[in-house]
Amino acid sequence: MYIDFYGRKTSERPSAGHFEKAHGGIWHLVNPSLPVDELMSTLEDINLKVLQGLFSDPSIFWDSLASFNFDLMHAGLDPEARASRDEFNDFFRSASNDAQKLILYYSVRGYNRAAQNMLNHVVIGLGDAYELLSRDNLDDSIPLDIQSCGGEHYRNLSSPTCFRIWEKFSFCIEKILSFLDFLSKYIAEISEMHCKKITGRLNTYSVTFGGWRKIKLAKDTALCDLTDELRLLTALRDETVHNGTIDHFSRIYEHAINSKVQSRFLLLPDHEGGRILTAAGRRRFFRQDNHLNAILPGAVHRVLNDTLLSLRTVDTRMPTVWDDPSSYYDRYKELHETLDAAGKVGAFVKFKATDA
Repeated sequence: MYIDFYGRKTSERPSAGHFEKAHGGIWHLVNPSLPVDELMSTLEDINLKVLQGLFSDPSIFWDSLASFNFDLMHAGLDPEARASRDEFNDFFRSASNDAQKLILYYSVRGYNRAAQNMLNHVVIGLGDAYELLSRDNLDDSIPLDIQSCGGEHYRNLSSPTCFRIWEKFSFCIEKILSFLDFLSKYIAEISEMHCKKITGRLNTYSVTFGGWRKIKLAKDTALCDLTDELRLLTALRDETVHNGTIDHFSRIYEHAINSKVQSRFLLLPDHEGGRILTAAGRRRFFRQDNHLNAILPGAVHRVLNDTLLSLRTVDTRMPTVWDDPSSYYDRYKELHETLDAAGKVGAFVKFKATDA
């Protein structure tokens, strides 16, 4: 089964952009496909470069990790790490240099993991929005033949399902910018990692994507050129965060012939150059016939593709320290096999050192 951008379900694969149902019931965007796997892989490549910058040899990292205390090492990063703030601070002050590096590594890696998690939210939220848009009837309390005005007509609905559709679209847009915010924190932190004393404190809590151009490793990357698509997503994010939603009534418009729905769409306010047109305090003009559901997949693809290009540039700028990284993977092959298997299904794995 396939769903096009106007909520039409079909058993035949459309030639244009559409969504396909994959494992786990996730509806994935196709044509254009989102570069999710490539982004995840590049983030892991960068993470390995970070590890090399902290530990001159893989054995030093593994030896340090073998003796670590999960509760203390992941305190503040994982809810299953049962250590208080004071216990963590005391531990850090007395920790060895390698242990402090390990703490720094996991602290910075937290931004990497958060970014990957936001990316998963984008993929799932986007697919869920179009799955809801494709429902046979968006207002189950009123049969379609009663909703019909007869002949060809357009109508709008604001049922609970319509609210959920808008919620999914808004959620997806917000998570795209959250993804970029976490990436900005991550790249900013590793840009300065080797120029400061390890204090156990990250200094990027206030960094957002708005400061991307100022980050050392991010300068002159693809994301520095703010495309219209990125500007528009930012404007829509601001609408949803500060004004609640792009459409205060959460309306979905339907093109119908008699009782049969032909297509559905969400009206997007007039915009130009990625900016929503405003005047006299009025933020929504609708002279342009723009449909958010038709525009959003392409905009998301453009932004994520530019993100991938930017991260690849960052990766090339980071030095390779280990002459032979195979020893990093070979020491615990089963662990890496488990991590690879988990990555294929989008799962995260945590492990604790034991005496076994």
